[in-house]
Amino acid sequence: MGVSAARNLGLSVATGEFVQFVDGDDLLESNAVEQLIEIVTKENCDIVCFNLKVISDGETTLSLREKRYSKQSMQKSSS
Repeated sequence: MGVSAARNLGLSVATGEFVQFVDGDDLLESNAVEQLIEIVTKENCDIVCFNLKVISDGETTLSLREKRYSKQSMQKSSS
């Protein structure tokens, strides 16, 4: 059924306070979850988006995708 169905099923049975999607080819810093929980708690966020680096071998950066989200843009997209 694919990744989308698996995520939807996971969301339907999740019991925790937070949910984070991490794909099989993703790599997070060792303290990424701790940092995200700190931000969510401090800012009372509903969602957190962050930048990503696409790397090929751990040293060579192929691309850096950066996008800024404002409160207004997030409110518009959810209406």
